[in-house]
Amino acid sequence: MTTHDNKKIVGRYLAEVVNGRMLDVADCILSPDFAMDRSGVAGTTKTPASFCNMMAGFTAAFPDFQVAVEEVVAERDAVAVRLGWRGTQQGEFRGMPASGRPFAVTGSAVYHVIDGRITRAWEQLDLFALIEQIGAPSTIGSTD
Repeated sequence: MTTHDNKKIVGRYLAEVVNGRMLDVADCILSPDFAMDRSGVAGTTKTPASFCNMMAGFTAAFPDFQVAVEEVVAERDAVAVRLGWRGTQQGEFRGMPASGRPFAVTGSAVYHVIDGRITRAWEQLDLFALIEQIGAPSTIGSTD
């Protein structure tokens, strides 16, 4: 597959699975041995099914969550994407009750695409800024 093909696969994943919530499409785009690491989250999400469970939890907290693709770079089997993440907290997130407050943060991701499917992903977003924007009390720099 070409880098152009790989970019199209990642674009489809972001448009249909992440933004479109078409989780049934994940089985077509993610390889059976798919694994994802995310900033601020311990451990690795493994398998398309565990990814879908993670997405269901995140969208329960942020039902209007969307990712905007700002830039895409690809080489060989790697596709790097600069992203903008937006949403409104309507459900519990990491023990924080729904605040009704919006967030807008930046992030990036690197996806490895082999034989037309995403096999590995590393995603990062500014989780600290997200938590601050939804109203969590800041304790960084506190002397208490």
